[in-house]
Amino acid sequence: MRYCFILSAMLTLMLILVSCTQPPAVKPPTPETETVLPNEDQTQTAETPPDTPNRKWARLLSEDRLTVSEETVEAFFRYYREHNKELRTLPSFEEENSPDWDELTHFVFYHCGLKLDAGEYLMTKEAFEEATARYFGDITYQHHKSSFFKYTDKGYIPIGWDDHGAVLYRLTSLEREGDVFTATFDGISLYESDFLDPYDLASPNMKAILDAGNRKSAEDFNSGDIDRLALEILLKDDYAGVFDVEQTVTASFRLKDDDQAPFTYLYCDRTYYNRQ
Repeated sequence: MRYCFILSAMLTLMLILVSCTQPPAVKPPTPETETVLPNEDQTQTAETPPDTPNRKWARLLSEDRLTVSEETVEAFFRYYREHNKELRTLPSFEEENSPDWDELTHFVFYHCGLKLDAGEYLMTKEAFEEATARYFGDITYQHHKSSFFKYTDKGYIPIGWDDHGAVLYRLTSLEREGDVFTATFDGISLYESDFLDPYDLASPNMKAILDAGNRKSAEDFNSGDIDRLALEILLKDDYAGVFDVEQTVTASFRLKDDDQAPFTYLYCDRTYYNRQ
């Protein structure tokens, strides 16, 4: 009996010691009670989403902002300077008709991924088809040569042409019907020699920019000066009295979710004046 009493007392003492050494149970927090520190970047994004190119165009071309303003003039000017061959080489075509084939191949060359094949630029059929769908949607055409390209089993090989110089575009009208926008632009040409020749040999348009910047040659400008000074002139109501307008372009397009190519073109008409 005495032995059983001693054994029972020892077991009781061990249980007391174990219960004292174990940490108290902690209830895990529920999702509702957990504290999450706000992520600064996430907070800023939620409150002020970045003005991506596509979001910018949707904002600029919304119904209550559809007007020729300094903001829209500058936006189109900068877009077509950054994508400097887009409006310049956009082929003329009627809605629901395919663009002129020569002009289409010329345009696509500047807006697709090119390859080098035996030292020559090559525009593959696949690259041509991707670029055509990206800028014009579903249009009908058959692969064959053009005035600008030889056509081989590998794709299109350029024959050669001269597209030097630049064209500056100034928005003059902007309309909307449903989801289709129609914009008209005046085109102001600068020639390859304008960027090299002294003042006396420059074109009237380059002279206007040189006068605005008080320079004697385009080579005296810093990077970005020509665009900045040209835009300052184009934002004025009397820009056409300062620059010689060489062309007028009217284009219809839809917006799409593509920051690098936000316009799907449906129509283009181009008129030249006093072309050199």
